[in-house]
Amino acid sequence: MPTTSPDRIALTNTQRGDLDRLVRAGRTEQRLALRAGIVLAAADGESNVQIAAALGVCDDTVRKWRHRWCAAPGVSSLGDAKRSGRLEIDADAVRFQAETFGVRGVVSSHDPGALSLEGAFDLVLAVSLFTHLPAGRFEAWLARLWGFVAPRGVLAFSTSGERVMPGSVRMPSSGLAYTPRSETTRLAGDEYGTTWVTPEFVRRAAAAAAPEARLAFRADGLCGAQDLSVLARPGPAGDPALARDPMGVLEWAAVEGGAVTARGWAQGDADERPPDVKLYVGPRLAEVSPGKGPPGSRREWGFVFPTAGISPDRVIRIEAESERGASRLLVAETLGQYLPRS
Repeated sequence: MPTTSPDRIALTNTQRGDLDRLVRAGRTEQRLALRAGIVLAAADGESNVQIAAALGVCDDTVRKWRHRWCAAPGVSSLGDAKRSGRLEIDADAVRFQAETFGVRGVVSSHDPGALSLEGAFDLVLAVSLFTHLPAGRFEAWLARLWGFVAPRGVLAFSTSGERVMPGSVRMPSSGLAYTPRSETTRLAGDEYGTTWVTPEFVRRAAAAAAPEARLAFRADGLCGAQDLSVLARPGPAGDPALARDPMGVLEWAAVEGGAVTARGWAQGDADERPPDVKLYVGPRLAEVSPGKGPPGSRREWGFVFPTAGISPDRVIRIEAESERGASRLLVAETLGQYLPRS
């Protein structure tokens, strides 16, 4: 169906390849994968209304990212506005993020006291930082980052709990276990290793760093992999409440005999039934596997569908949707590399 949007998109092979990789890569940030999916669907001739319905967003969101791409074609146009910032100790990583996503990059250091930023921020987000800090550094960084939170702003940070701690490590009475080893060899082990903490340690550290703040803690709240804590400055809204998006994974898939078979699991929040799992072929909702079971329980899902009639470049998408309407992308993939060449 021809699009009625004035922002018509024609992609080069290189641009389509870059967008496909963003959609398919398991480590791509969800909102970036969504924006790439919008551009791909627009290039396929889908209307704003069709794209919005397929991706579960409003028409204005589709219109925004469609226009942003037309104004400056390239994946850098899908990044956040320059008001956002990124901290890293690796100067090359800072430069890459600034050039690729259009954010303001700041090269940091091991010493929290050396960090200097202009102004205050409504949201300070620290992911996989406190999972690597030794005792002392943990508390110091928490206090330093809290100092950059604006009035009525929040500090959100992730930690690793005892659930993911290996059996060879023991949790001391302090509630923080640390080993001087990590995934990188570029940083000294006494500054950057692997850290596990208890919820009680997080509460004590938060009370010391931000005694006036309100704390919300959610086990496995960050993508089901790390615990999530949110510190909020006092305000009329009351204590911060954390509702978890659905979790889930694609565990197994095969393309054989002219059909695709996919299986996995999904799980909702503790007080809601298991999520529905939806299969999309391009923008079309092809099948729904309804969620059934007690609140908070994990459910299995599976789909079998024919490859006939599906373009090799058509994106196959599977999403989990919670009872509250929150969704998580479980997989987005094209069939091109799996189908025989004609």
